[in-house]
Amino acid sequence: MNLFLKELLWLLFCFVVAIIITAISFSTFISKAGIEVHLHDTYLILPYWTITLTVFFPFTFLVFLFKELKHKFSKAIANLIIIASGLTMLIYLTIITRFLEKIGTAFKEEGTLYPPLSALPQSNTNLISKTNPFFDTVSNGCIVLQALIMISLLWVAYQWGTARKSINQ
Repeated sequence: MNLFLKELLWLLFCFVVAIIITAISFSTFISKAGIEVHLHDTYLILPYWTITLTVFFPFTFLVFLFKELKHKFSKAIANLIIIASGLTMLIYLTIITRFLEKIGTAFKEEGTLYPPLSALPQSNTNLISKTNPFFDTVSNGCIVLQALIMISLLWVAYQWGTARKSINQ
């Protein structure tokens, strides 16, 4: 069987599994228009394909990474798929991090602050948090995940280079 066809079948397998995982997780199928998310008083409708791709790229990255660990990163097509899916995940995580920072400021904790700010000295007026701690934590988790993905992409590129070097010698 052709190497390109094998990798294409692996990609198709990853896509089908991503569709199944998304359908089971959100109990919807491709025929539905979108996924509804209620946040506070905001109503978001996410298209189904965005959720499916958000599941597809990490799953593809992990499947091809573990598959290529067995082959010692000797297949160029599989390595390109790993790098492409990893870079796409980095872009997704950047978008998610920016989105979390925006809604984190919208969902900041509101309430009465005791003692009132006018009673505090001027140096202590910066005690109020500008964002919600939950969104800060999730945003920081996305940044750590981005760093781990970047390190793994660099490791894949290094392993691919050493595999090519040993083949050429």
